[in-house]
Amino acid sequence: MKTIVYIAGYGRSGSTLLERILGSNKKLFGLGEVKFLFNSLMDNDSYCSCGEKILKCDYWSKVIKETNLNDINYLQELERLRRKNEYLHTIIFNNKNEYTEILNDLYKSFIEYTPTETKYVIDSSKTARDSFFRPFILSKNLNVKVIHLVRDGRGCMWSNIKGSNRKIEKGLDPKLKFPSLRTAISWSLANLSPQIFQYKYSNNYIRVKYEDFVENPDKSLSRISKYLDVDLSEQINMLKKQKEIPLGHQLAGNRLRNKKKIILRNDDEWKEKLNLYNRLVFTFFSWPFALKYKYFFNEKK
Repeated sequence: MKTIVYIAGYGRSGSTLLERILGSNKKLFGLGEVKFLFNSLMDNDSYCSCGEKILKCDYWSKVIKETNLNDINYLQELERLRRKNEYLHTIIFNNKNEYTEILNDLYKSFIEYTPTETKYVIDSSKTARDSFFRPFILSKNLNVKVIHLVRDGRGCMWSNIKGSNRKIEKGLDPKLKFPSLRTAISWSLANLSPQIFQYKYSNNYIRVKYEDFVENPDKSLSRISKYLDVDLSEQINMLKKQKEIPLGHQLAGNRLRNKKKIILRNDDEWKEKLNLYNRLVFTFFSWPFALKYKYFFNEKK
């Protein structure tokens, strides 16, 4: 059975970027943010990163047919179960066994249609409130290795203040309600989930800071290479020489999933533009994890 690499943490932290780079290795196959699969199929307006609509994609069309995901009633039931089991508020008195079996069977089908040389499939659904329990549910019957991707929450906050990437892509008003408060609370919760995972499955956990990754990708990818026992020297070379990165079959994610050429840069615009009020909101709600990850100091690690 191939292993699932689960990218955990908060949104706006570079998960699409990391998955694109890792997924360009023949031993890793990027699935994207799989938590959006059921809704994407019901809406029938979402595209795979290969450029095709999901229903016409060479990879996803086979999976959808195999797993009966073309049945609208079944999709509605699956999304209901996902919300019932993965959301943060489901922590009390909830039996997750039924959904665990369904998710287990789905991922076995996802894995079946990957190339034979594939060793890992990547799910970058992260661990916000709507997917807080996802890595734990997957770990019940499947082998899951978590990459906990952390970015300074103030950078995430500034990104949210600018608006929703998903709404921008659909031509909608990108503004989010209460973006500062929303980010300050959600950032800590999204990082709490993988920290609990580390406590429970310490050998299947690694933390990577976004800032370290974009400033020194060689070192970060070398750590991941050792963790996964996969040679990522070709990916390091791609980034150094700014070569094109092949498009994969990622669901959801931001617009980077469709770009062939990626130039790493530390998006730290927030340092100049985030006002004092927003910084105080972040500090008030998020100081425990901000201190843990040393974001109030100059240390990189």
